[in-house]
Amino acid sequence: MDDISDQLCRVYDAAECCRNIHSDQRWRQAAGRACGQLGAYINEVNHHEGLFLKLQATLDSYHHTLASTTAHPTHGHPATDRSNVPPPTDTTTTTTGGRARQVPMLSPAQLAAFDEETLRVGTALLNDMRQAGIGLPPAQRAAMQDLLNQGSHFATQFNDALVDPTALGTVTLSPPTPAAGLDPSFFSRFKIQKKTAGGVGGGRILSLDGPSMRSALALERDEGVRRQIYVAGANQPACNGPLLDQMVSTRRELAHLMGCESYAEYRAQQGSVAGTATAVRGFLEGLASEVKPMAEAELQVLRRLKIADNDVGSQGHGSPFQSWDMEHYLTRAGASSMAQANAVRRGMSSHFHLLPLLEGFCNLMRQTFNLDLKLTSVSGSATWAPGVLLLDATHPTMGHMGTVYLDLLNRPGKYPSAVTFPIICGRALNHTPASSRSSAQHSDSDYTAQLDANIQRSSRSSSSDSSSSNLDPHSFTSSKPQATASSQSQHQSHIHPQVPQYQAPIMVLLASFGPLTSNGTTTGDVSHSSSSSSSGVGDGWTSPGPVLQPDELRVLLHELGHVCHSLMSRTRYQHLWGTRCAQDLVEVPSHLWEHFASDPRTIAAIARHAKTGDPLSLNQSTAASKGMRRPFAALELQGQILLSIVDQTLFGPGPIPANGGTSQAWATVTERHGSLPVAEGTRPELRVGHFSVYGGTYYSYLYARCLSSALWDTYLAADPFDPCAGDVLRQKLLHPGGAQDPLQLLQGLLGRDVLQPIGNGWAPATAGLLQRCREDSSA
Repeated sequence: MDDISDQLCRVYDAAECCRNIHSDQRWRQAAGRACGQLGAYINEVNHHEGLFLKLQATLDSYHHTLASTTAHPTHGHPATDRSNVPPPTDTTTTTTGGRARQVPMLSPAQLAAFDEETLRVGTALLNDMRQAGIGLPPAQRAAMQDLLNQGSHFATQFNDALVDPTALGTVTLSPPTPAAGLDPSFFSRFKIQKKTAGGVGGGRILSLDGPSMRSALALERDEGVRRQIYVAGANQPACNGPLLDQMVSTRRELAHLMGCESYAEYRAQQGSVAGTATAVRGFLEGLASEVKPMAEAELQVLRRLKIADNDVGSQGHGSPFQSWDMEHYLTRAGASSMAQANAVRRGMSSHFHLLPLLEGFCNLMRQTFNLDLKLTSVSGSATWAPGVLLLDATHPTMGHMGTVYLDLLNRPGKYPSAVTFPIICGRALNHTPASSRSSAQHSDSDYTAQLDANIQRSSRSSSSDSSSSNLDPHSFTSSKPQATASSQSQHQSHIHPQVPQYQAPIMVLLASFGPLTSNGTTTGDVSHSSSSSSSGVGDGWTSPGPVLQPDELRVLLHELGHVCHSLMSRTRYQHLWGTRCAQDLVEVPSHLWEHFASDPRTIAAIARHAKTGDPLSLNQSTAASKGMRRPFAALELQGQILLSIVDQTLFGPGPIPANGGTSQAWATVTERHGSLPVAEGTRPELRVGHFSVYGGTYYSYLYARCLSSALWDTYLAADPFDPCAGDVLRQKLLHPGGAQDPLQLLQGLLGRDVLQPIGNGWAPATAGLLQRCREDSSA
C-alpha cells in the first residue's frame, strides 16, 4: 500500500508543484487539470473496500496474535519463553457491515516484522481510509466522496484569486502630494491617471495586491487615502466570499458524516499533538488573555503617534486609531525605535544578499548537523524559470540525503507565499525489517527481542489511562540528552536500522525575494553584474541576488527548516516521511530554524560580505540580531492568535451568524480577544489563504512557536554550533518524521512538563513564547 501511495504521490505532488510555480500559464492549467483528476482518483482509492478489508484483516491478525501470545504464558515470561506459543489458529470476529470472518494467527516471524513503524503506517493508512468515510453505509459513503471531491478545489480557487489581478482589482486615489524622503519605489507601485482635456479624472491607480497595499498603507500620510485603500482591499477578492461560505458548510457536513461535532474536532482526531479541539480552544483563549495587556500597551504607543499628528494639524483629521492606521504607524514607530539598529544594519547590507546567505546557511548546517549542502545552479532549459538553484544534501554516514530546487526570485504572477513542495518522498526501497530478513535461515528464537518490544508496547498501551496517551512516564527526561554512542544506537533501532537502498527525496522551495522593477525583473537578480562570491554557482547567477530584509531572512530560514526536516528524516515508509507527520508538529522544526535569524552567533556564521566573503564582527552581528526583533511583538502575536481563534470558530461546532456570516464571526472574535476592532464594512477573511489549507489547524503555528522556543533553550541556546545537540535533534526530532507518536517525540525531547493536559487533550507551555514576546516588545 505504501508503494501505491508513493506512485500516486509522485504524480500528484509534481502536478501540484507545477500548478503553482510554472512561469508558463499553459503548464499551470494542464497541471491543474491533472490535480483535479488525480484527486478524484485518490478519493476512489481511499474508498476501495478490497484494500480496506485486507489492511484491516492484517492489523486484526497482528493484534489478535499479540494478545494471544501475551495471554498464554506457561513456563515463564512470554518474551523469553516461546515454548508456549500456540500454533496458528483462527478465531471469529466481525468486520465492516457485521459480516463474520476468520482472523488467522501470525507466525512468530510475521509478528516480529511488525515493528513500531510498520504498525504505525498500517494504522495510519487504515485511519486515512476511515476518515475518508469507507466505514459508512453506501449512501453516506457516496456523499462523503462527493464532499471530498468538492473540498479538493477550495484551496486552489481561493489562493488563485489572491494573485489574480482581475479578482483583486484596483482603487483610484487622489493625485500624489509632495512627500519628501519617501522611497521612490512607493510611487512606482501606482499608475498615474491623467486628467482629460475637460479637467475630469486624474489620480493614482493602485493595484490591490498584498505588496502594493502594504507599501501604500505604510507610507501614505493622508488618513483619508489610507482608509480608501484599506476598505477597498479588505473587500477583495469578492469571489472568495461565497467560496469561503461553501468551504465552511462542506467541511461541517463532512465532519458530521464522520460523527464529529465540528471540522476542527475531525482534524484534531487525526493523530495531532492537541488531540481535541477543546484543548486547542483552551490554549488559544488562555494565550489571548496573557497577550492582550501587552498588545494594548503597544497600541497605546501608536495611538500617541497619531494624536501627535492631529495636534500639529497634519493629515490625521482627529479621528481615533483605526485598522487602516496600523501599517502606517507601525512603520513610523519601528523606524523610530529601531533607528540605530537599522542604521547599523544598512551599513552592513552587503552581508545580507541572498546567495551569500545561502552559502552561510550551508556552513551552519555542516557545523551543527553534519549535513553537507552543496549549492549549484541549474540550466535555464532544465527548469520552469530563470535563476533556479539546486541544493544537494549528503551525510558522512547516511550518504545522499536528497535534492532541493530553490526558486527564490520574485517575478510577476508568482505564487504569493513561501512554500516547500515535495516532488518525490523519501522511503526505504527495501521494506523488509532487518529483524525479518532471510527468515528461512533463522529459528523462532531469533525474533525474541523484537517480539518482546511489541509485547511491552502492547502492555503499556492497555494499562495506560486515556489521558496519558499511551506514554511511558519513565522514558522522559527534562534534562538535555547527551548524544552518546549508546544512545545513538538505541535510537536508530527505535526507528529502524539504516538500509542500503533509500529513495532520496526531491523538493522545491518557492519564495519571492526582491522587489520587482517596472520591467518585471527582480532587483539584484541574475542578470546583474558579477560578484566574487565563492559559491561556484555559475550559470545564471552573476550577482549575489537581492538584499533580504529581516522578515525575509526569517521566512527563508523557516522554509529551509521544512527542507532540512525532510532531508534528515529517514523513515521506511514514504507515508510517514519528513513533514508527513501531525499537522501541529510539522511547523516545529521550521520555527526552530527561525531562531538562527535572531542569535548574534548564528547571524555571524550565516552573513558574509557579497564581494569579500568577510563575516560580520560580533558587534555587527549583535546589532543585526536586534534589527531582527519585532518592536511590536505583542500586536503581531495577538494577530496570529486572532486568526487561530477565527479559524476554530469558522470550523467549530457553533453556527455561523446568519447576518454577516464569516465577517460577523471575525468581528465577534476580535471584539472579545483583540485590541483594535474590525473596520466596519470590511471582510478581512477573504485574504486569509491559510483558512483553505490549514482549516481547523491554524493554531499549529502557535503550538510550534511555544515548542520551538523550548527546544532552542534546551539544546541550542548555550551553543548553536554544538554537534552533539545537533545530532540529538536530527535523530529524535527530524529523523522520525511521522513514524513516532508526536507526544512521545516531544516529551522525550523536552520532558513531560512541556505539554499541559487540557481536558482529554494537550497544549504546550507558553512561558518561553511570552518571555520572548516581552523581550522583543521592549527592544
